[in-house]
Amino acid sequence: MKQLTIYQIILLLLSAIINISCGTMSYLQTSVPEEGGVNFVKLTQDMDNVVGNKVYTMRSVITWWASPQIALSSDGTQIAYISEKNNTRNIMLKKTDKAGSSIQRTFRNNVMDLSWHPNGESIVFSESKNNRSSIYVIKAEEGSILQQLSNGPSDDFNPVYSLDGKLIYFSRKDTYGNSIWSYNTQNNLFTQYSLGYTPFPIKGEMCTLLCTRNSTNNRGEIWKINYETGVETLILSDNEKSFSTPQLSPDGKWILCMGSSLSNSYYQKKKQCG
Repeated sequence: MKQLTIYQIILLLLSAIINISCGTMSYLQTSVPEEGGVNFVKLTQDMDNVVGNKVYTMRSVITWWASPQIALSSDGTQIAYISEKNNTRNIMLKKTDKAGSSIQRTFRNNVMDLSWHPNGESIVFSESKNNRSSIYVIKAEEGSILQQLSNGPSDDFNPVYSLDGKLIYFSRKDTYGNSIWSYNTQNNLFTQYSLGYTPFPIKGEMCTLLCTRNSTNNRGEIWKINYETGVETLILSDNEKSFSTPQLSPDGKWILCMGSSLSNSYYQKKKQCG
């Protein structure tokens, strides 16, 4: 797999943006030519072996598997990213104000995704081991001691802190499908909320998350759910495209998500051609 630099992955993420400030949806194809006057700062090199997202095709459906693999600290001084070296995947930290070397924060085998604590004191991540994915927490600045939060027969992944840092939302996949859970950092309790995966908390709206759900034809859709009131709203859906991994802009007007660009007609033509 070709290694990607940080700014290349950010450009890939810009492939699917929707405006939710009004009732209509618009799909935007965004590109930034080098001569456009936008200055990018390259933070990583090829030798950093930054892990990029993969696209999977299953039952003639193209799907973005877009677990968060790069994250910016809340104060903007550091990035955390997953690096693949010596057949292992681990979390690395790098300062944003200088092109120094990265600091390795985990010494595991197969880290899948990551998320910062709101105050930057810790990083939560999932690791796949023995065909199972579990949730872990490590301090961001010192030590290599891990706290394992989940360890069961299901796959737990896509962890993200709540805005106050008291909860860790995550996705769980088991024999019943995908569902959204949380781990309470104060009393260690697990709670199930709703169907879906890739949860993302919404600033200013308590108990409200963006998430991905699969439609009846196995296309990814973007939903907004309030697990306290039970109100669930479909935000983005397309019969010929699949979307996943929603995130909300700081002003609350835009959703950034991953999306497939190939439609059913592509697969039908491909089948006819053998």
